[in-house]
Amino acid sequence: LRKGQIVIDVGINVDIETGRLCGDVDFESAKSIVSAISPVPGGVGGVTSMVLISHVIKAAKRSLQ
Repeated sequence: LRKGQIVIDVGINVDIETGRLCGDVDFESAKSIVSAISPVPGGVGGVTSMVLISHVIKAAKRSLQ
């Protein structure tokens, strides 16, 4: 991470130690570096995640042509 970045965390994981949902980014470490970060849970929703996946699949198909 670099100072001033904006992080959109779309990962959803369960913290083994606490049993709580968390993202792929270590929120507590990142928040002092980046200018903005989406929380997990409560940030990016299911529709946004599906649109992102759709765009990644389309890009992958284009790269194979």
